[in-house]
This record gives sequence, C-alpha cells and structure tokens, in this order.
Amino acid sequence: MGHFTNVKSAQEKCFTICIPCSNSLGQTTKFSKAFVDLHILKPSPYVQGQYYATDGSNKIIFNIKLNTIQVISGFQKGFETQIIGEELGYNKKFEQYRFLLIEQPLDPNFKISSSNGDQDSILDKLKPVETLKECYDFLFEFSEHKEAMLELDKGIYTFLTSYVVVVGYLDHAAKKLRSLAENCEKQILERNHQLAIDRRLNDKLRISLESYILNQVHDQLFKVVSKACKNECAQVIKKCEGNPNIDGKALRLDPKFCCPLNSADTVIADVNAHRRVKDDGLLVFREGQHKEGVTVTSDELISLLVVVIIRSSYESLPSHIKFIETFHWTEFPNSENNYSVVTFKAALRFILSETFDQTIRPSLEPVSLER
Repeated sequence: MGHFTNVKSAQEKCFTICIPCSNSLGQTTKFSKAFVDLHILKPSPYVQGQYYATDGSNKIIFNIKLNTIQVISGFQKGFETQIIGEELGYNKKFEQYRFLLIEQPLDPNFKISSSNGDQDSILDKLKPVETLKECYDFLFEFSEHKEAMLELDKGIYTFLTSYVVVVGYLDHAAKKLRSLAENCEKQILERNHQLAIDRRLNDKLRISLESYILNQVHDQLFKVVSKACKNECAQVIKKCEGNPNIDGKALRLDPKFCCPLNSADTVIADVNAHRRVKDDGLLVFREGQHKEGVTVTSDELISLLVVVIIRSSYESLPSHIKFIETFHWTEFPNSENNYSVVTFKAALRFILSETFDQTIRPSLEPVSLER
C-alpha cells in the first residue's frame, strides 16, 4: 500500500514516473520503497532537464536528454539507460504527468536478469519496418497475434471474393479496408500490452497491418485505380512521346543538378513491382534527388522529377499517386512519403499543363541518351 501511495502522490505533484521494461527485471515481483522512490523523479528547481530521485536525500540526480536518462550523481559509477517509450497521464486536477518506459532500472547496482540478447531484441522491435517481409515478420513474431491475424485473413478473403471495387467508390473501399486494419489492431493491443504501452510500436503495428492488407488486395484495387486515371495516364504518354530527349538544360536547370539517367527505366520497373503503398513513388523520388553535397530547392527538385518522369516514360504516375492518396491511411505529418507525394503531384501538374509546352519547346535541343 505504501508504494501505491508514493505513485499516487507523484501523480498529484506531476512528477515523472519511470517504469523499467519487464525483461530487465527478470523474476522480480516485489520492490522496496527505495527502488520505487528511485524511479519517481521530480524536476530540479535549478537546472532544466535535471531531476532528483524522490528518496528525500536530493543526492541522486538524473539528466533526461532526448531518449536517454543519465545518472549525474548519487552513484559511484556513471550510468545511463534508454527511454523506450513515453505516455502522458492526467491527475484528478487534469494536470499532465509523464510515464517513461525505460530499458532497465535506474539503479546501476540492480542485477539485470535478462541477457544482452533479450535487451537487443527489445530495441530491434523499435526499428521501423522498411520492407514487406519486415512487416510480416513483425506481425507474426508474437503468439498473441495469431487469433487476430486469422480473423483479419477472413476479412481480406471476404473482401476479395464478395466486394466489388467501383471507380466512383474507391473511398468506400478504402474505408472498408481501414476498418479491417483498425479492428485487427484493437484485438492485438488487447492481447499484447507491450505494443499498447509504446506509441512507436503502436505506429509500427499500424504500418505493418496496412502493408499486410494492401499486399493482398493490391492487384484488384490497382486495376480499378488505373481505370479511374486512364485519361491522365494517356496525357502523360503523349507528353513522354512528344519530348523523349528532354534534359535539365531544356528546363533551364543549373548543370550541377543534372546527372545521367541510365537507370531511370529500371527504377520505374522497381516501382511497378512494389506492392506496399509506402514504396510507390519513393524509389523514383530518390532517383530525382540531388547529388551529395548540393542543395536543391523544391522548385528545382520538381524540375528534376519532370526530367526523370518524361525520360523514363512513367505513364502510370497518375495511378500511383491516386493509389497512395486513397489507400495510404497510416502516414504521419511531415513524413518523407507525404513530401514525396506532394512533389510528384506538382511535377505531374506541370507536365500536364500548357506551361510545360511553352517552357521547353523554345529551348529544347535534340540530345542523345546518356551512356
């Protein structure tokens, strides 16, 4: 009861409460008052970012910086631990206080029962997923997910066999698939509290579920999206065929921004082979980025993308943009993917505009492909 009172008091005073990861505690189930006090931190009245343990001595001082807690004084040897996750709580007065999920206890003398491999495994789980395989591995890594994933598979099968995707109702199809993902996420979080407690793991779960679902329904959806974008794609083909040798010079780009495009057609093939929404466009976007050490403005990047799109005959670009905007629901503000989509849309709009013809034709000279 005494330990509970300490935590309750910490909430009322808006102190920071640190919770060591369960793997770092081994089989320990009972903790002393001193251990609890060590993990309840009150802010220093003198130095921002420094905290005192609430043991009453004011000798144990910690520094919280970015994702790390460092021991400044109170122990004979230096010590630091990683912050794995953070959540906000509210007391009865609706004042905020913080919960920090930390890699290991703040006492350097505490013997960690888990192996280094277990700790590495925890940190590995926090790494963002980059490939479809990583999404699958993450979803099936936990035994608690089995029932929820079976239920999801049933929902995907029903969608593929019963739902008719229509050009004018793509948003409705997206809502239906998003509902499948959200229901599965809810079931998983009810069973796997390790994911529920950390926002980064929760985000990773949502991205993995989206990729898992869309990988299975991609072909059916993309056929309909392509029909919806048929006219725009035809216009892109026309522009590509009419300006096959366009280069940076034609768009009055500084020569230092121009580079050979030998691999442009290969990049487009890679994009068409990818089935994760997040991958569509990013490969070509990176192909159009600047050389190392050279800064490119947004306007210059758009012009570079125009060259890449035309030279690679990226006729399916309107369909890819439409697909991403309709079926990519897990994106977060200010992300690389959002920026790339906006930049691609600007490049596409320019290619399809009359301004494009007026800009390049007076200055365009026949050139040969770079070798």
